[in-house]
Parts: sequence; structure tokens; C-alpha cells
Amino acid sequence: MTYKEPERVARLVNRLKTDEDSFYIHFDTSIGEKKFQKWKNIIEANCNCDRLEVTRKIRCKWASIGLVDVLLDAMKHFESFDYDYFIDLSGECYPIKPIHEIKAAFDSSGHGYMEFFKLPYERWTGNGGLDRVNHRYSLIKIGWSPYPRIIHFRRLRNKIPRNLTPFGGSIWFCLPKNLVKYVVDFVDANQDVRDFFTKSFAPDEMFFQTILMNSPYQSMIVNDHRRYIDWTEGNRHPKTLTIDDFKALLSSDKLFARKFNLSVDKRILRKIDEMIHGYVNKPRFN
Repeated sequence: MTYKEPERVARLVNRLKTDEDSFYIHFDTSIGEKKFQKWKNIIEANCNCDRLEVTRKIRCKWASIGLVDVLLDAMKHFESFDYDYFIDLSGECYPIKPIHEIKAAFDSSGHGYMEFFKLPYERWTGNGGLDRVNHRYSLIKIGWSPYPRIIHFRRLRNKIPRNLTPFGGSIWFCLPKNLVKYVVDFVDANQDVRDFFTKSFAPDEMFFQTILMNSPYQSMIVNDHRRYIDWTEGNRHPKTLTIDDFKALLSSDKLFARKFNLSVDKRILRKIDEMIHGYVNKPRFN
């Protein structure tokens, strides 16, 4: 899921791809059709990958249902594929383990890897996050600010359909195909659950956790999304990682890290490529 820097997206695909793997890249519709076609061509020209789809379907407004819909769309795209794990990444993610170690980390146990916690949760504002469920939210764009004004009212009916217990957590996860199939089948059969979350705040941080932690598969979920993310700066976004973070990344047991930004620091990805992936002085995008 991305909306900028197609060169970095191509680099991410090239670092992960093997003959066994498939990629589905979604650009936010906000970039416009002309830019999308240009960026799609960049990725396809620089990623020698037969099992690659680049698309632009859904508007992913901040804190909206868009990110949920993008992931559901990707899950449905892969329904006919024979795969082991579905792993969602942003364009700002990067692997911090060699691909063979990443594959080895997903054994035959069939566990899903996802951060989860039952609401209320002490670190979430708004009644421990329950306001996200109990209130209806509207996001109103004001001027040039990237963050909209948030208006919310208490719902008349604040129970999630199907009497689901609310859970929260990060949008990033690694799920085996049978859990992905459960999610898709559940949403198809219970569209009212998705409809409920369309008026929740940041539903991508609750939707998949709530479905899976109320499912017969809850015991198969490991509370670890396998990502290195630094929240020490204490704002609403994680720290942008730089060369100063390389030592911490190298010693981490996580498989992926985020977030990276080429305009902030190009050296960190070059260092990861050299020390972890064995790529030195390779051509652009490789």
C-alpha cells in the first residue's frame, strides 16, 4: 500500500521477490491517473517479476475505512493463488532479514502474526479506544492540513454487529491463507460489520483484530506483527529510520522495519542492502 516514491517500491519488490512469490501493489487514487500510469511503468520496468500486479482502486483517507478495503481487495485478488502467507507492507517498509530467513520464520504451524489487545486499552485515548466503537466519526478536510477535523457523536447502537468483542492493534500482519480466507468469507457473509466500521475512527487498527480474535482461530494468533517500529518520538507517526538506527535494526529479531524515506536518508537502505542482503553497487532500483 503506497502513495509515493515508486523507485522505493520497486526496490522493495526486488529485495523480496523469488520465483515463488506474488505482489499486489496498490497506489492511493489521490495520486491521479496520469501519475499512476507513470509510476506503474517505473515499477514494471524495473521489477523483473511475472507475478506482479500494480493497481489504483481505492481512496485511502487518513483514519478512514480505505485501508481496510485495500487489504480486503488484495485478499480477494489472491484467493485463487496457492500461497502460504499473506503479508501486508507499506511503501515505507523494508526487510531487515534475508528473504530465506523470512521464509524460514513461517513454519508449518499455521500461526498468524498480528498485534492485538482487547479494548479498552490503557495506551489508547478516548476511553481506552472504546470511543472509536461507541461513537460515529466524520472527518472534515480543513485547508491544507494533512489531518482533517474530527467530529464524532455517540452512536444510538454502539454494539458491533454479531456481538463481536472489540480488539485493537496495528494494521501490519502476516497471516496464513486459511485465516485470510476466514476474514474474506466472514466479511462477505456479514457486510454489516464492515458497514459499522465505516464510521469508526481508524478502523484499520481494529477491523482485522476484531474479526480474528472473535473467531475459532484466535488461539492461532501470535501477538507479534514481526515489524521493527520506533515510537519513541511520541507523536502520531513512528520515527523515520536513519543510518543512526542501523545497529538497532541489525540486532532486532523482527523481519521487517518501517518507516523509511529516501528524501530523509538514503544511506540506511544502502547499508541494509550491503550488510543484510549482500547487494553492493547494484544498478538503480535493484
